Amino acid sequence: MKLSLEDLFEDIVDKAQHGLGINDQELSQRSGVGLEQIRSLKQGTGDPQSIPAVAAALGLGPAALAENYAKSWCPESVPAFGNVRQVNTPLIDMTVNAYLIWDLATKNAAIFDTGVDATELLALVATEKLTVKYLFLTHTHNDHVAELGTLIKQTHAEIFHRTWSVYPIPGSCRKETSSNWATSGSRSN
Repeated sequence: MKLSLEDLFEDIVDKAQHGLGINDQELSQRSGVGLEQIRSLKQGTGDPQSIPAVAAALGLGPAALAENYAKSWCPESVPAFGNVRQVNTPLIDMTVNAYLIWDLATKNAAIFDTGVDATELLALVATEKLTVKYLFLTHTHNDHVAELGTLIKQTHAEIFHRTWSVYPIPGSCRKETSSNWATSGSRSN
């Protein structure tokens, strides 16, 4: 099954810019692409001929970024193997991915993102008789935390998220664990 991508062109460019610590104006200077053209590309109305220069300035693959812009490529589903599962939940015209990984010996598990429906994740946890110890949020857009309450209530897992996430986690009691990650602790209380 082919999956629609969660990250649109503007998401990829914005994340790359964030990682490099540059804004649109700096991207314009580095790429030689006009500021208005960069903004138009992010809105899906720009000239695709500018994409290779933008990709080069961001250290991204120009062909892959152009395919993303044209919406001409979709990844295949990740097949189940060993102790790793990908769960895809539909949201409007795309799917949202969540991942479950566990230690075969201890049955301790971690979930990466919640997806928009945790039913399949929780069914896998039950079927495999797992104890979810950790929940990692790659970022806190609504589609990645939609089932946070359900997973907290069912698993009491410790939550980790990037400290630079755009949206705060509701009810979060964040404590810094390193320069890049924060933990919101277990919600078992």
